[in-house]
Formats: sequence, C-alpha cells, structure tokens
Amino acid sequence: MNFVISLASAKERRLHIVNEFQAQNIEFIFFDAIQPEQISLMEEKYGISLINSGLTAGEKACFFSHVEIWNIAVSKEMKYIAIFEDDVFLAKKASSFLKNWDWIPPKINIIKLEMFEQYVLMSMNKIQLKNERFLRELKEKHLGTAGYILSFDGAKNYLKYIKDKNIESPLDRLIFENYLNDGYEIIYQMVPGLSAQADRIGKSEFESQLEIDRKKNQLTKDKHKQKLSLVQKLKREILRLVYQLRLRFCKIGFY
Repeated sequence: MNFVISLASAKERRLHIVNEFQAQNIEFIFFDAIQPEQISLMEEKYGISLINSGLTAGEKACFFSHVEIWNIAVSKEMKYIAIFEDDVFLAKKASSFLKNWDWIPPKINIIKLEMFEQYVLMSMNKIQLKNERFLRELKEKHLGTAGYILSFDGAKNYLKYIKDKNIESPLDRLIFENYLNDGYEIIYQMVPGLSAQADRIGKSEFESQLEIDRKKNQLTKDKHKQKLSLVQKLKREILRLVYQLRLRFCKIGFY
C-alpha cells in the first residue's frame, strides 16, 4: 500500500499528488497528517514524550504522522508499505516499483526511494533491479522522509526503536541517520531515486514550512557549537578531501 501524508486542508498539494500518481496508474491513499493540537494525544498513545526534544511543533506532527502509519502497517500485518509526503514528484517509471512488491529482495526491510541529496556515501556493491535501477547499501545518513518502503519487520523495528529512545532529533535523522549509525540493520538506497521533493529538483511549487522552521532551529543550535583547534581543523579538512573523493562514485540522481 502507498500512503501519502497530507493535511486534509492542503487542496493544492492533494491535487498535485492525484495528478502525479494517476499519471502512472498508481494506487495510493491519503493519510491525514497529525496536527500540532493532536501531539499530546499521540504522546499518550505511544508513551513517547517530545516535550524536551527541542523539535518544532511541525517536526513533532511530522514525527507522529509517520509513526501512525508504521503502527497501521504492524497492526494490519501489511507485508510492505511505501510512505510519501505531499510535495513529492515521482520518477518516470515509478509504477514498475509501486504497483507490487515482487521485486524486493528477501530480508530487506528498509528501502529509501527518495533522492534528498544528489551524492551520498554508499557501498560499491549493487543489487540489480529492473528498469536500470539498483539498490546500494547506505554508508552514511541520507535525510528526508518523502519516499521510503518498509517491510512489516521494518515498521515493527522502527516502532520499537523510537520507543526505546530519548527523542532529541527530527524523524528523518532518527530513522536515516541514528538508526543507521547504531547498526540495527542495513538501509538500502534505490539508485536512481524514485521520488524527490520539489525543491530538490529545481521546482518551486511547494514551499516546505517544516524545512523553514528546521533551518531556524538549526541556526540557534549552531551558535552553541564548540570551536575547533588548528590540529582538529586540519584533520577535518583531510578527512573531507578523502570523503569527497569517495563520494564521486556515489551519485543517486532522479529521473
């Protein structure tokens, strides 16, 4: 099942999604996004407090919107789900991957479909798929929650993970950075990406208020960062150059 998270009042965005998915005859359902006034109810439902998380109201609502869908998948024992957000654009052959799940290799629980960054560090090994696409293992964070697939086990594992954590980061950092760094399981990236948000592909139709709030929040945090010594700066620069060299072979792309 393909879920698209969207505010019930977001008529323009919903029309965009209808056009985007119907153009390739892809079935989907809208999930009415959690709103800020519902956050306390969600905290009680899942036993998760975000009061001291440092997240904006929009980030908290986004967090619980995704969590609710994971919970639906687990409670209904759905084999696979795909989750998108309502400013997403789909690749030309997305229908080959969103109408059935037969192409997903066994024991793969998390697939990031979205191209949030053009280049992200990935393994050199590739799992070949149809239509000139393949899967590569993510070796570093790849943020964004505008397109990903979870198996039943993937949804169950994510639910357990967030309940066991003291939440201090936005959802995408939790599931596509912290979870990865903690070594819970492999996360795969589809290459080229199957979905992308408007601002990532040079379109300006939909401005993300969530992203605006996040940048303001990050600027406040950046003011309190510890200054590095000269040796630390030199080491950082060497590591950056090595990283950039490796990254040249890790383009995701979107088409």
